[in-house]
Amino acid sequence: MVYLLKKNKIINGPYNIETLKQRGIKSTDMVWCKGLVDWTPISQVDFLVDVPVIHSRKSNKTIIERVFSFLK
Repeated sequence: MVYLLKKNKIINGPYNIETLKQRGIKSTDMVWCKGLVDWTPISQVDFLVDVPVIHSRKSNKTIIERVFSFLK
């Protein structure tokens, strides 16, 4: 089966299931494949439960701190 992955409004792929497992995905990523009506959150696709999900951590830094963090 071929999967398309949508991250931050950018469509990537096509990928097979093994490639998705290697890449890792975030719980906020959307996926589409044959049989799905529309882009669907990874967490709602039963047959992708074996794909490792990367949990993003929110940064407590301000945008200015993140932009200029290279100066430290």
